[in-house]
Amino acid sequence: MAGISASTGVTPLDTLTITTGQIGIAPDRYRGYSAPSASNFGACSPDTSAIYGGAAVLDFYWDEAGSQYYLYIDGATNSGWTQVVIGGTKTLTRASASFGFGQWVWNTTDTVLSQAFGSLGSVKTCVFT
Repeated sequence: MAGISASTGVTPLDTLTITTGQIGIAPDRYRGYSAPSASNFGACSPDTSAIYGGAAVLDFYWDEAGSQYYLYIDGATNSGWTQVVIGGTKTLTRASASFGFGQWVWNTTDTVLSQAFGSLGSVKTCVFT
C-alpha cells in the first residue's frame, strides 16, 4: 500500500488482490470475489479495507447478466476514494457508480471476454486512489 504508483504518480489509498472465482453458468456468471459469508467464490487479500478502518470487503465481482461491477464493503460510506483500477486495465470511478448501504454498482458494456477480472484463477491487483 505504501509508495507511489509508477503509472500514475499517486499514492494508493488501498490495494486489494483478487483471485478470480466464478459462480453460475452462461448467461448469468459472476466473476471475481464474494466472501464465504455471501456467495463464496474467489479470494481477496486482504479481505478488509484500509480506507474504511478495516471493514470487511464482502464482494468485488462482475455480473454477466447485467454487465455490472459490484463492490460491497461492510458499513462503507460513499466517500474516501476517487477511483479503483482493476488489473491495471479497468478504471471504475466512485462518482460514476450507484451507491447504497456500502455497495457500489457500475453499469458497463463489458462481456465475459472483456471484463476486468479475467478467467478463473487470474490474479488482479485492485488499486484505490
